[in-house]
Amino acid sequence: MPKSDPLTEGLGKLAALSKSGDYDFIDLGSSKGGSLDYARQRLGLSNGIGIDISASKVEEATARGHLVVQADATALDVTAPLVEAVIAMHFLEHLPDGATARAVLQGACRLASALVYVRQPYFDADVELSRQGLLPYWSNWSGHPNHMLQSDVEAALDPLLFDGTIQRYVIFGARRINDASDPALLPTNSPRNQGFYDSALHGSKPSGPLHVEAFYELGVIVIKDAMPKCCHLALQLSENEYVLADRSSADIGGAPVMTEVESPRRHRGVTSYAQNGEDLQIAYFLGKREEVTYIDVGCLWPVEHSNTYFLYERGGRGLCIDANPTIAQMFREQRPRDVFLNVGVSNQAGSLTYFMHGNPVFNSFSPEVSAHRARQAEERRGPQREGRRLMRSVDIPVITLDEAIRSTGFIDRFGTSVDVLSIDVEGLEREVIGGFSFETIRPKVLVVECLRQKGQPTDPNLLAPALDLAKRGYEVAGYTGHDLYLVDAS
Repeated sequence: MPKSDPLTEGLGKLAALSKSGDYDFIDLGSSKGGSLDYARQRLGLSNGIGIDISASKVEEATARGHLVVQADATALDVTAPLVEAVIAMHFLEHLPDGATARAVLQGACRLASALVYVRQPYFDADVELSRQGLLPYWSNWSGHPNHMLQSDVEAALDPLLFDGTIQRYVIFGARRINDASDPALLPTNSPRNQGFYDSALHGSKPSGPLHVEAFYELGVIVIKDAMPKCCHLALQLSENEYVLADRSSADIGGAPVMTEVESPRRHRGVTSYAQNGEDLQIAYFLGKREEVTYIDVGCLWPVEHSNTYFLYERGGRGLCIDANPTIAQMFREQRPRDVFLNVGVSNQAGSLTYFMHGNPVFNSFSPEVSAHRARQAEERRGPQREGRRLMRSVDIPVITLDEAIRSTGFIDRFGTSVDVLSIDVEGLEREVIGGFSFETIRPKVLVVECLRQKGQPTDPNLLAPALDLAKRGYEVAGYTGHDLYLVDAS
């Protein structure tokens, strides 16, 4: 007889228990069961089933009176809710990589009917802390290979808002760290796998206030059905928990002002990597997903928030351009089929001041956009504030898009048939268009970021790129309040 697999058997047992109706929540990565107690006390939940991959931890949790099954939470494959709530307490950081964590988080949103509640270590401040010679002890543990940032969580959840899977999510920081003296912070030359600061073990460390806001934990509350008691309790944050982001389905897209864009609902079950489902919209307008050729101006990260990684996964390739000087190596390692150009793009060659904010998604060549972000920073708290805060400005060379295509040998590499041109440059979209002749290369689909302020009518000036492109033979196919979609009508 074939040898039984305890992990597979555990998944079967979990499904059977969940369908019994006797349990209202599932705890991913239960360890010894403490998180099951937390869910009952903090969220008012009653009967939980824990999952852990470790046989010894399952045995210990069982000895303590908890119901925990040995199973691999990353192998859960559900399409309909089984329980009211799913929790994951300090679990995601133990997963092997961001893609796995993203899949688990999105799977949890399908598994729960009302609430998903997550807590993990806070990793967003690590880069700035390291510049002060500091690092949180949890960020240097070999058992924490996945450092999920707030932007990673948003990238995982925004598509679910877009397609109606979830109603709302709240991200919060817990236990603010204000000063280098906090025992969670170690000098950067400390050995791996350490705990709280001990001068006898770790030597001296920098002192003084931090240059970045930091927390012990990042928390995530996902609401699918706001009525159950657990959702009300989850949203009652304590005095040491600070809202960093609060988004609802009404914040995604918005009522179209032109032809209605086809919703990515038709693509449900397919992962979107873009900030607001742009990659799925592109695939819809193209009528295909495979072997797409693209030019991505303002591409930022190679995977998260990318308008073209969905296409790259399916054999696509092309030219990706971004001015951010910190991402070049990452891009070349993770997307070797693409050509990456680390430069700014405008309507003429030269040099422009590049404004770099705490979160690179807000970086811009536009002084007006940068000043607006800085004003927003003063109105917010936590990383929402820090992300918008202007950190530094540098002079960056800029070229036209025509020159970028010529200098990289684009036509020799990829030909003249380009499926999509994506432009997301935080305020300089018209300048990018002005530096592209549309003569040798005519993209079939264009997506241009044109942000509409929440709760405000659409500013006609935002749609100026549509007028520019109409002169080039492009017609508006849709506007979501975040992006303008155009197709070649020639």
